[in-house]
Amino acid sequence: MRRGSTDTLAIVALLLLCGVVRALFIGLNELAHDEPFTVYWAHRSLGELFAQLRTENNPPLHFLLVKLWLPIAGSDVTLLRMPSAIFSALTVWPLFLLGRELGGRLVGFTAALLFTCSSYHQGFAHEVRAYTLFALLAAVGMWQLVRLARKEYPPHWGWLAAVNIAMVYTHFFGWTMVGFRCCASFWSGISGPLGADGYWRQR
Repeated sequence: MRRGSTDTLAIVALLLLCGVVRALFIGLNELAHDEPFTVYWAHRSLGELFAQLRTENNPPLHFLLVKLWLPIAGSDVTLLRMPSAIFSALTVWPLFLLGRELGGRLVGFTAALLFTCSSYHQGFAHEVRAYTLFALLAAVGMWQLVRLARKEYPPHWGWLAAVNIAMVYTHFFGWTMVGFRCCASFWSGISGPLGADGYWRQR
């Protein structure tokens, strides 16, 4: 079987596995901690929402996504948390691809499995908060950055810029990731493409 077909099957299997794991007991507990805050403001009008975001310590993107989801989810706890579980499950895709670029299939597969088995991220997947969307965007951004640094693919700076913008509008820690990527790009410009020393490039 060709490499592309094998990797596609691996990604599909990882997505299904992580999706099933993230869905386990998702509606077992009632909304708690900061979840009611998210749901409350998602129910408010856009004017009220943006007014409170001037003093709120989270950017607006996730609130707006929850607001769009409310007509479907209503007050059902499972449905309210489902986008977080989906974002978390989707994260194994760029994680696998990032690991494959840096260290080969085994590294990518291991990274995706460790993420799937992480109780930390399992908890995030069961919260109506922005954390899983942030993790997904961070992983996609790092994968895109490595592809650009390798200079083996057509440059798509627009995709990287869009992911970075979405990330900082999801959580202010996104600026930390943007800074890290700038440092990584600078280092790549000095020492050569990421992983080009042959150690990370082993297949």
